[in-house]
Amino acid sequence: MVKRFKYNTTLNLKDNVACIGYFDSLHIGHQKLILETIAQAKKLNLKSMLICFEPDPRELITNEKIKHILPYKERINKIKSLGIDDIVVFEFDENFMKIDALTFINDYLNKMNIKQLICGFDFTFGYQGLGNSKILKKYFNGQLNIVDEVRLYGKKVSTTRIRKEILNNNFKLVGKLLNYDYYLLLKAEKSAKKGLNWLVTINIDNIEQIIPNNINILYKNISINDNIMEIISDIRIDKNEEFILVFKDE
Repeated sequence: MVKRFKYNTTLNLKDNVACIGYFDSLHIGHQKLILETIAQAKKLNLKSMLICFEPDPRELITNEKIKHILPYKERINKIKSLGIDDIVVFEFDENFMKIDALTFINDYLNKMNIKQLICGFDFTFGYQGLGNSKILKKYFNGQLNIVDEVRLYGKKVSTTRIRKEILNNNFKLVGKLLNYDYYLLLKAEKSAKKGLNWLVTINIDNIEQIIPNNINILYKNISINDNIMEIISDIRIDKNEEFILVFKDE
């Protein structure tokens, strides 16, 4: 179940074990955090819960639109598929942005009936990102479980690393870091018959995700000119229809 909460709302939640973060890409480090939450919840016979934020706090802080690895609804679907019981989404706005770390702990986390909270070693929160695991350990009322960094091929698994590898078209490594093939979720803005095929048009400004470099080399039927992506498809794709492009090294 997905529960959305706005700034300064009353939280009525059952006793639970929760993990917290933004979970942009749902990479193998995030998956470890979520699966540990589920395991601990089962041990304690409690609900498992994931706490995240939407929209991306960085967009409000920088006032810039950020391309993501997964759009919001895809993140939610993947989180559900891992078996978490409840998802709490804090609607991040200017009021939320101004909450300091101690207030967030006392007015939110300590009122959510969290018996055990699980976070990554580098999790930050609160105004200007000044909150961290040390502050949580001191002021959070429940038990705190900090998960160490996950490494692959000697380097930290992170969304930043995955972003770089997507842009470098290194999809074999991306797949290992994500534990799934990278894909774009697209929505046809225009669609017209072109011979035996269909010509689909999309404004790339409307694509929420990171677009790999040289996509026309990866897909011979795709071209991008003046911010417009054109796709020639041998399968009928109607206007406003959603479809995916998958990227992987064979």
